[in-house]
This record gives sequence, C-alpha cells and structure tokens, in this order.
Amino acid sequence: MRPLLHQWEAQYFNGHEHDLEHIIENNTKVNYISTGAGKECCYDDNNVDTVPIGTVKFAMSGPGGSKWQPMPFDIRSGFTSYRMGAESMRVYYHAHNGTVLYTTPEILPRTKRPQPPIGPPGPFYPPRKDREL
Repeated sequence: MRPLLHQWEAQYFNGHEHDLEHIIENNTKVNYISTGAGKECCYDDNNVDTVPIGTVKFAMSGPGGSKWQPMPFDIRSGFTSYRMGAESMRVYYHAHNGTVLYTTPEILPRTKRPQPPIGPPGPFYPPRKDREL
C-alpha cells in the first residue's frame, strides 16, 4: 500500500492503536494520521524501530502519553478534529479534556498526477533496547 499512497499523494487515516500519531514519511506528501485513543491512552512505542528516523511529527505513548515527548499533563484518552477547506486541511490532536496538543501543518490537496516511484524507507531508529527516548 505504501507505494500507492505515495504515487497518488493519498492520506492514510487509522484508529484503534490507543495512541495519537502524526507521521510524514521523508520525501513524500503522505500524512499518516492515527487517532485511536478514545477510550484509553497509551500503549508503549514497541514498534518505533519500524518507522524511519525523522518521520514522527507527533506521538503519544506510554503511561500518560509522555514517553515519546513531553505532555502538559497525564493524558487519559484523546481524539482528533479536522478543519477542511477547498485549499487545505489541518488535523488537531486533542487530549481527553479537549486541550489541543498538536496541529498538523497544512495538508494540501493531491496534485492528481502520478509521482515517481518511492525508494525504500529508512534509516530506522535502532532497536528499542539500544536507545533511550
């Protein structure tokens, strides 16, 4: 699916990960929007070594959501909201109490022209046991 998302500049939305994440893969326009912390937050980032370095723009993980990056308070759950217009879209990531934690940069419409093939992803974060967050 990764090559097709890149080729057509599509956006990827998913849920049920018990976290909130925004990932933009290097050299693409594809935004990966994860919004799955509606009931509880947050699982650990056990798969971070499968994500290329520098692509994670926002993420909550671990107890209180702050294992990846500092949070203003312990996060119990969260959700996203969207502002869409004719020229762009933004995604707002909220804590359980509605506080905005992060806002994506403008996400522009697709050009509707096929993009050249994308190379392999990487480099990746080292395996979890060899690094500290």
